[in-house]
Amino acid sequence: MATSAAVKLSFKELERQVEALPQAAKIRLVQKLEQETWGARINRLLARIDARVKRRPLPEEQITALVEQVRHELYAQVPPIGKS
Repeated sequence: MATSAAVKLSFKELERQVEALPQAAKIRLVQKLEQETWGARINRLLARIDARVKRRPLPEEQITALVEQVRHELYAQVPPIGKS
């Protein structure tokens, strides 16, 4: 029967252990950490965006003007139907 013993490592010791891993194992570790922390990272990103929007809100008229400008620029790039 296999037993697991909890091993306490300092962060420095953990860094040394990771540095000693082969590159393929490091890649697997990064992928696992990315999966486990995805929710927290996206929440932090959304909080940063929300804070920025609250610091510098855009009036509805300015948003509409920007949308119209981009739409106009995009339509100008599309050739008329029937002409290539």
